[in-house]
Amino acid sequence: MYGNELLLQIMYGNELLLQIMYGNELLLQIMYGNELLLQIMYGNELRLQIMYGNELLLQIMYGNELLFQIISCMGTRYSYRSYLRDNTLTFQILETTPLRSRSKRQHPYVPDLRDNTLTFQI
Repeated sequence: MYGNELLLQIMYGNELLLQIMYGNELLLQIMYGNELLLQIMYGNELRLQIMYGNELLLQIMYGNELLFQIISCMGTRYSYRSYLRDNTLTFQILETTPLRSRSKRQHPYVPDLRDNTLTFQI
């Protein structure tokens, strides 16, 4: 389609797999079954969101809004401080708190915490 209408949508059967839109509307959405995996939006709206099942793994937003957030990953909640300076996002891990697992399935992302830097191994 053309203009601010839908530009790309990929489906498998009745399930939405990939959706890209134009303008200030939704730009990218990747789903698996009925579960949202990745969502990126435009402007001051949500920029990046990664989910696994119903659990939010990573969320980064823009401007004075939330820039970095990890809600649940391998049963651990991360506390952090983040700031944006010179177009560079910096964050420091302050502490970790174990959470009770709500799900028996394992997350595909394995966090590695060294020198207050969070990296992911896939």
